[in-house]
Amino acid sequence: DVVAPAGNDHQLIGSSTDIRFGRMRLQNAIGSALLDLPMSLTTQYYNGSGFVTNTADNCTTLLASDIRFAFVAGSLSACETASNPAGTVYFSGGQASASPPPASVVAPRLAKPGAANNGAVDLTVNLNGASGNTCTAVGAAFPSATNAAKPWLQGNWGTTTYDSNPQGRFTFGTYKAAEEFIYLRENY
Repeated sequence: DVVAPAGNDHQLIGSSTDIRFGRMRLQNAIGSALLDLPMSLTTQYYNGSGFVTNTADNCTTLLASDIRFAFVAGSLSACETASNPAGTVYFSGGQASASPPPASVVAPRLAKPGAANNGAVDLTVNLNGASGNTCTAVGAAFPSATNAAKPWLQGNWGTTTYDSNPQGRFTFGTYKAAEEFIYLRENY
């Protein structure tokens, strides 16, 4: 800027400021319909060879209403599961948490839908623009999702450019492999 005040205005950023190319990642989860499912949501940056968790991120926040729900399979219907916390999702050391830093990371969760409510829901974080509906309370209305207004955290999720929102599928009532149990109880 050479308009006012007179002279060139500049700042040296190369040696004192970290500038990182980043994204937000949401991983899939599966489990019992009788237990809450943790949401594995992280902020990451490219370190030259791959994306890693941004452990320096203690300031990113989202509203639970920024997460779009799309119920896709099984007997789950709208808002039989919901985000927990229902308010703000904080990031501590690059990991989503229900508690603000510096508290221990408590992963946000999807509330258990209960017995005989098997099915899946696709979650998408609306980082640039609002679309779809959200669930912030079990059994509540299915209100419109909001916009997080954080396009710099979009990634290359199945596209050729870094303009896609992170997505994950959360499936209740299933398990990974034959050697894993949904629920085990022993009586003697």
